[in-house]
Amino acid sequence: MRYLDTYKLFETKKQEEVKLPNISNLKIVELKTIEGKNKWHNTKDKLIHMILDLGKWEEFPSNEIPNFYENIKKYIPSMNEHRCSVGRKGGFFKRVKKGTWLGHIVEHIALELQTLAGHNTGFGRTRGTGKKGEYNVIFNYEEKSVGLLAAKEAVKVIKSI
Repeated sequence: MRYLDTYKLFETKKQEEVKLPNISNLKIVELKTIEGKNKWHNTKDKLIHMILDLGKWEEFPSNEIPNFYENIKKYIPSMNEHRCSVGRKGGFFKRVKKGTWLGHIVEHIALELQTLAGHNTGFGRTRGTGKKGEYNVIFNYEEKSVGLLAAKEAVKVIKSI
C-alpha cells in the first residue's frame, strides 16, 4: 500500500477539463492516537484522530468529482458493506453518489483498509474543526501501527484520483 500513488487506481477526466484543485491541497495537519475515555465515543477507547485539511477540495463534494462514485465502487467494492448514516448495507456508496466530503470518505477508506487487513473496526466520525475545510477524522483501531498506517494510506488513495 506504500506505493499507491504510483498506481493508476482511479480513472478520471484530466483535472484541467473539470477545473479541480491541485490534490496537494489535501493534507494531514495532525495525526495521533487516543487511548482511554474520550469525547468521541462512550465505549471505544482506541481511536485515531486525524485533522485533515481539504483545502480547496472543500468546494467539491464527491458527486461533483468526475467518475469518483464509479471508480471507488469499482476499486474498493467491499465498502458496499459500510452502512454509514443511512443504516443499511450500501449506505456509504449511496452517500458518495449523493455527495459527501473527502474527509468522510477518508474515514471509510481507513476503516476498510483495516478490515481488509483482518482487523475488527467499524466506528468512525468526521466532523468539522470550526476552520473552513478542516475536519476531525476519527476512527477506531485494534493495533496502533495499523490504524496510523491506514490513516495515511487512505489519504494516498484519495490523492490517487
